[in-house]
Amino acid sequence: MAKMCPTAERHLPDLIPWQDLTVCPRWGPDINMRPVASVVFDAKCSHYYTVVLNHKRLHVVTFGNNTDKDGQHFDTTVDVWGGENLWKNVCKVFRWEVPRRKPTWWAVDMRQVS
Repeated sequence: MAKMCPTAERHLPDLIPWQDLTVCPRWGPDINMRPVASVVFDAKCSHYYTVVLNHKRLHVVTFGNNTDKDGQHFDTTVDVWGGENLWKNVCKVFRWEVPRRKPTWWAVDMRQVS
């Protein structure tokens, strides 16, 4: 569970099982922090990767999600790793408007050895 402050008060709806964000309310309409980076743990294969969400540009980039290939490309696995829920919930956490237009999903992948 990721806590954004020690006195967390509520959970966000629509979380996929491995996403459990606990947030603290903050006064003010918007938390002006963009872009936002987070580390995601994929429990199925014990693998960490990074997701960067840029609300102003409507871009989401994963770094190191796919360990079987190298390169940059449009991410076609957004539904597998819960990208849309993560996007929507990060917008809610930071009190940003959830845009009607979906972001552009990018992936930067690199082969990794264990």
